[in-house]
Amino acid sequence: MKEEYDELNDIKLRQLHAEINAGLADLERGAHTDYEADELPKLAERIKAAGRERLAKK
Repeated sequence: MKEEYDELNDIKLRQLHAEINAGLADLERGAHTDYEADELPKLAERIKAAGRERLAKK
C-alpha cells in the first residue's frame, strides 16, 4: 500500500516537473502573456474553472 502511494506521488512529481519545464521553455522563447494587476482575479477564475472542468471529466 505505501509503495503504491509513493509510486503515485513520484509520478505526480515527475508530471509537475515536466509541466514546469515546459512553462519555463515557453517563457524563454517569449511565449507568454502580460497581464495588468486588475486582470488577475478574472484570470484566476478562468484557471480555476478549467481545473474544475478537468476534474469533472475524470
